[in-house]
Amino acid sequence: MAQPQPQPRPRLRGWLVAAAIALLVPAVLLQLRPPDLAGPGIMVGVDPVPRASVIVVGDATQTATADPSPTGSFDPVTSPGPDPTALATPAPLPTSTPAPTTAPGTPGMYGSAIGMDSLNNTQVGGPNNTSTSYRFRASTSARLNSIRVYIIGPTHAGYGAGTGGTWQVSVQTDNGASNHAPSGTVLATTTFKPVDNFPVISWSAPASLSAGILYHIVFVNVDADPTVNYASVDGVFMFRPTSQRQPAFSNVNWGQPTRSGSGGWSDLSTTVPIMQLNYSNGVTAGLGYMEVWVRSYKAISGTARAREAFTVSGSNRSVSSFSVRLMRISGSSPLTVRLETSDGTLIEQGTISASAIAIGTYATWVTCTFPSSQTLVAGQAYNVVLSTTSDTVYSIFVIRKGSSWGFSPTTYFSYGHAQYTTGSSWGPFTQDGGSALDQGDLQFYFD
Repeated sequence: MAQPQPQPRPRLRGWLVAAAIALLVPAVLLQLRPPDLAGPGIMVGVDPVPRASVIVVGDATQTATADPSPTGSFDPVTSPGPDPTALATPAPLPTSTPAPTTAPGTPGMYGSAIGMDSLNNTQVGGPNNTSTSYRFRASTSARLNSIRVYIIGPTHAGYGAGTGGTWQVSVQTDNGASNHAPSGTVLATTTFKPVDNFPVISWSAPASLSAGILYHIVFVNVDADPTVNYASVDGVFMFRPTSQRQPAFSNVNWGQPTRSGSGGWSDLSTTVPIMQLNYSNGVTAGLGYMEVWVRSYKAISGTARAREAFTVSGSNRSVSSFSVRLMRISGSSPLTVRLETSDGTLIEQGTISASAIAIGTYATWVTCTFPSSQTLVAGQAYNVVLSTTSDTVYSIFVIRKGSSWGFSPTTYFSYGHAQYTTGSSWGPFTQDGGSALDQGDLQFYFD
């Protein structure tokens, strides 16, 4: 496992991501400027790489070591930022399968359904003595045994300092008010010494939760001097989220309230938690995407295309539209969305007008409605392919599943992977600062 390298302190405003679209346009400057990052203890920028470390949960001390990578060393970093080289062998394309039948399918959202531009850390303690909460709606009735979260420890300037402090991590009920903040009613609590990694935090006396009810995981720094000794939690950040921040979750069901000192709680408008919930009945839930490869974005133009290759699991799926998040660089030709079997047989095709996709700075969610509903058959393999003519350039980047860092397949789209071609063979997207790595998904969903 490659060791972390010193990282520059992130800036609150005005940082740039400069990159070029190889072989297609000379250079494109993507200016990713946060519109509203003035909140206390909150920064967007380059996150350091987690490493094996010691964590303390309650009265027990254990060593937390990242799960072994299947090939090479896959160290998570934010984007933009340097990254150790990762080695991966491109996975073979799905084998050919028969065309889908017209059997009825289950409706509903199907895909990654997460938008992400960067990682966003929130200090627990720090100069403003910030506390934060991960709000969620329980998906099952059971004890909440533990959680897995993304933490950046005290050795990285800006993210933490001193000893990192001591965190009190509690499960609380929701206050039922319009701001849906923690109520202060504690159902379970433990103490924790924050360090780099994706640690599992557990409770010796877990809280019993009820399906459909809102709860909070509250992080408070109880160190004697929390403004000097502190660390950060890390979440998914979008520069311009829609009114519903993430397609996969309503704002109420998955959010992050914060406060300074004893002040009032308010939701972060651009950030949602990276967290896996582990229940006593074996159910896992949450959001397990933990990296975005924005510096390794790819151009869609002419023979250069992107796709999500996937195999339907569970029951048949009934779909009538496809949504994807990307940006337009130049030109006015529409984006073509092609749904096909894994052997390339066309099922359905549609277009998204170029005028619906913003030029330049920010990625945008856009939707292609198919002329007729289609059934994706369980067990069969498909591709959804994005293309346009050579007079137009779109730009797309992927998000990374946390499969190498202990996140359950229930917390990401585990049935497929993003691929790219410049006209010959298809292969995985490239990890920022690394090599091709078959752990990325398009930011997409069927509905």
